[in-house]
Amino acid sequence: MGAILAKILNYHNQENQKKILVLGEDSAGKTTFLYKLNSRDVKTEMPIFPINLESTTYNNLKIVCCDTLPFDRDYKFRLLHPETYGIIFMFDVTDEQRFDDVLKELKTHINQPDMLGLPVLIICNKIDLKIVVSIERVKENVIPILEGRVWEIMGTSVVNDVGVKESISWISNAVENNLR
Repeated sequence: MGAILAKILNYHNQENQKKILVLGEDSAGKTTFLYKLNSRDVKTEMPIFPINLESTTYNNLKIVCCDTLPFDRDYKFRLLHPETYGIIFMFDVTDEQRFDDVLKELKTHINQPDMLGLPVLIICNKIDLKIVVSIERVKENVIPILEGRVWEIMGTSVVNDVGVKESISWISNAVENNLR
């Protein structure tokens, strides 16, 4: 009887979870972000295979992170976008070389039909290292892309646990407010 009740309660909790996608360039800190939320040990080197799917639950949020190689982008869209309530998009502020490509990736994701109108949190990660792309520069470039949406930009050092709780708190509140 207890096992049946546990399954029913777990099913109810899963129904009330709101899926948040964590997207961005490889090596930006997406998987580390999930590990920090889940209080798991962070590995210094986490190689990405053709597809790496990680998820964790935090309060009422199911946070899903998917890394794919560029040729797997269509698969990522079909796999992840349905039933999403918010987006976290991560920039690596130490990577000037790929900045324009990452902006294109952001635009591609949020312009998908099932992503329109969702709140977006832009995380500028690795602020503890030598910053070559300022948060101001990221902000100037994402304003036209995110026009008409609820969005925020935050600097973090995920590996040092700086800004992680504030980030998840903001996206959680934005999702709840977006549902009203």
